[in-house]
Amino acid sequence: TKGRLIEDIEKDLDKVPQRIDPETDGWGPRLRARVQRFIQATDGKVPVIVADHQSPYGVATKLMDNEALMIAMFEAPDKVHRLMEIATNAIADTIRAMRRWAGDPDLIATNDRLRFPGAGLILWDDYISVLTPSLHAEFCRPYNLRLYEEFGYGHLHTCGPYFPGYLDAVLGHDGVRTIDICAYMRGFSRLREDMLELRRQTRERGVTLISRASLRAWERVNAGKPIEPDKEFVRAMAQGRFIFEVSGSREQGLTYLKWAEEFARG
Repeated sequence: TKGRLIEDIEKDLDKVPQRIDPETDGWGPRLRARVQRFIQATDGKVPVIVADHQSPYGVATKLMDNEALMIAMFEAPDKVHRLMEIATNAIADTIRAMRRWAGDPDLIATNDRLRFPGAGLILWDDYISVLTPSLHAEFCRPYNLRLYEEFGYGHLHTCGPYFPGYLDAVLGHDGVRTIDICAYMRGFSRLREDMLELRRQTRERGVTLISRASLRAWERVNAGKPIEPDKEFVRAMAQGRFIFEVSGSREQGLTYLKWAEEFARG
């Protein structure tokens, strides 16, 4: 991100191509070669995850310094919207190109949380916690929703923190099916009460929670040893749609399955 293309959006926006061609521009040819090589190596049996496109605002921050971009939202909002359109088109054009290169759209997994056809699109929208919810609603959400409309309502990721005020920005994407539980919910921590409130609101809106960082059975601080889960808390979190993601050794997995069976029996 050194030497971003746009320093002053009023003067420099025209430096940004209005549309990219992934067949010839930038790293597009390298991406095409890798997609096709991987699909050939696996005989078309293993899908390729979509490129890390972040979100339209994430792309915009690579073209222009984030602080300057936020100031431009007040001083040159029309220019910011134009930049967001360019970024949105770039993401969509790249996904379409990857599908063409694969020869089968189902061989490009658009959601790395649920890697099967029909799981919709993932957006990594980490700037939710940097903008105010109102600015996010004006300059980010409409472009996120445009991508979801084309590629399917799927997953919204943000690293947080998004408590207490930013939860509206996260859950304001009507139609999104899943969101992460992240390590950072309030500053660099998360509170039990915050997680239960998140569970309540997502349950009411029919949104599935995917846990990658918050309810693991294995924690580095415990030197990889199993931490007995708080059954009351886990049961409260499991009311509604909830997906655990756990990694570790086979022995750890067997211990975790044993706990899961105990939970299922009540």
